[in-house]
Amino acid sequence: MWKAFTKRTPIRLFILLCIIVVLAEFFLFNAKTFTRRDQIRELSLSDAVLSGFEYDVSSGALVSVEANPGIEFAAVGSPVSTLYLNVDPPDSDSQLRVSIDFSDITNAAYRSGLAQLTIIRDMSQSRYAACHFSGEVGSLRLRFDVQEGKTITLYEVSINKRIPLNLSVFRILLIIGVVTAIYALVRVPLFRDEYDAGRNMHSRIVICTTAVFVFAALGLTLAYNHDRSQGIVSDFKSDQGNQITKDLVDAFLAGQVSLIETPHPELTEMDNPYDWSERIRLGIGYKWDHLLFNNKYYSYYGIAPVVLLFLPYHVATGYYFPTVWAVFLFGALGIVFLTKLYMAFIKRWFSSLPFGMVVMGLIILQTASGVWVNFSSPLFYEIAQTGAFMFTVIGSWALLSATLCKQPRSAWLYIFAGAAALSLAVMCRPTTAVYAVIALVFLWIERNTFKAHMTVPSYICAFAIPFAVLGGTQALYNYARFGSFFEFGIKYSLTINDFTNAQYHPRMALIGFYNFLAAFPQVKPEFPFIFSQFSTLNVNGYYFIANFIAIGIFFRALPAFYLFRAGSTSRLLPDSSTPLRNMRIVWALLCIAAPIIIIFSIWESGYGYRYCADFSWQIIIGALTILYIRFLHQKDTDEPRRTYNKMIVFTAAAVAVNAAISLEYMRGNLRGDALTGFLRFARIFQFWA
Repeated sequence: MWKAFTKRTPIRLFILLCIIVVLAEFFLFNAKTFTRRDQIRELSLSDAVLSGFEYDVSSGALVSVEANPGIEFAAVGSPVSTLYLNVDPPDSDSQLRVSIDFSDITNAAYRSGLAQLTIIRDMSQSRYAACHFSGEVGSLRLRFDVQEGKTITLYEVSINKRIPLNLSVFRILLIIGVVTAIYALVRVPLFRDEYDAGRNMHSRIVICTTAVFVFAALGLTLAYNHDRSQGIVSDFKSDQGNQITKDLVDAFLAGQVSLIETPHPELTEMDNPYDWSERIRLGIGYKWDHLLFNNKYYSYYGIAPVVLLFLPYHVATGYYFPTVWAVFLFGALGIVFLTKLYMAFIKRWFSSLPFGMVVMGLIILQTASGVWVNFSSPLFYEIAQTGAFMFTVIGSWALLSATLCKQPRSAWLYIFAGAAALSLAVMCRPTTAVYAVIALVFLWIERNTFKAHMTVPSYICAFAIPFAVLGGTQALYNYARFGSFFEFGIKYSLTINDFTNAQYHPRMALIGFYNFLAAFPQVKPEFPFIFSQFSTLNVNGYYFIANFIAIGIFFRALPAFYLFRAGSTSRLLPDSSTPLRNMRIVWALLCIAAPIIIIFSIWESGYGYRYCADFSWQIIIGALTILYIRFLHQKDTDEPRRTYNKMIVFTAAAVAVNAAISLEYMRGNLRGDALTGFLRFARIFQFWA
């Protein structure tokens, strides 16, 4: 009977799945509702001993007169299966942590720190705690994690109240959606069929997948901006900004490359104004993370976003373009063109892959691209980061698309646009210059592809003109500031380290290599369940750390382990795969050499997880190349099936790990209602809390 039911139609399987998930929602995710019930009792504050609190009887307000105040009920005298604490957190807080100390028949003294309750503002379910004490409870003490002077409002303390059901439609739909997606990848012919760029359904799925990522970026942006903005319209009517959105705009309009504001004379008269500790000791004001050179302030950050967006916007409107929406704009465009780049990559070399493999590779590439944390902390650093990410992706897509063009004019325009975009990437972040060099190698290797489309002079002009014009502009800008065409000025930064005297130590560079590439994830039963483990490798020296978020690319995108099989994979290529063989040099430069060079080059700036956007997608493209070659050319007939199933696991792991990183990073940047919403969202998954 069971086999007959499951073999007939996918519709019946879907109905069965829905029944199982709904039952799980009732009896598993709401297991606390069925906690043993004893006699309900309200504990009166008149019978309690207050420690560190002043109590206002009329309003129920408790004002803490010392940190971590408490309430003690000395003679409960009955079993306690649940505790209900109806209390509002302090006005400025999204949550209130309460430690529950108790004595029972197994221990006459207090057992401390074994039970706790985290109350989330406006979430009634969080006011209940299922308790697992033994027999009658003697004493009960509640200790509140509040600072001196904070006020909480206590309405009720009760024991043995039934915990109400908390059914989550989102959780039900999420589980059904995930299981359905896995089933579709395994069983639905649409995903098992060979990828067809002209098939409407294939194109629609790719577009919808990309749209999901764009909306996810928008969600992160709105969450960050929720309590920092008076509304989106007001964001675009701001007269304030930072050194990229405002200071450089004002300077350029004034006809100068130095910033309009000048340093305080006390700063320029210091023996070493780059020594952060001396600036602090002397109490001298300065502009954070600006460049100080020849008694003038400059900005280190690239001018491409200024010239292309911030300056025109200010001239047209009189306002300054908001940083948060600039980061979203650059990042979202980068996401869209990353899909276009990936699909061009598939069309050029791997069009015979099953569509399911194509989609899973796209999901891994997008989730592990490294751009996501920029949306959760959109400061001026992230403008440069997302701008460089966007232009690098656009440039790479344009150059690869040029090889797919049949019309000479189209190929020439793609090459021109690609070289221009890669030049603009350098004008956002100098570290991306390595990709412009790789582009030249790519164009040399692909020269025969374009012989039928254009003459040699035309071919050279297509990439030489933008490289020369835009590269020359950057060089002249450098010279105008520092008297050198190749000096970008980072060593003159007024930050917490003196870059003019910083010494290179190999072990400091290894910190970046370990944390960017190989740092292990940590799993804990707390949302978002997967956490990073940053390590300084006991360097015994100063190394700047912007944040402690660190999970290596090998664990953020498991296909990266295929990089270690590059040698054996190359031998699998048949003679007919000459174009792919010819690209081995570019593959090695783009996916191996460039990330190594970039990670090494940023050692002086320290560690920041946002730097992952400089090199992550390149590594993943390289790993997927090897995986796809093995899938298509492995002689073992079972290898494709095994690899396809592995990709399902790889995709699920990539989504879980990278979502956890983004959520962990995002939580530290939220406040007010946005933080409350995050905590409520976390309870959907951490349902036992």
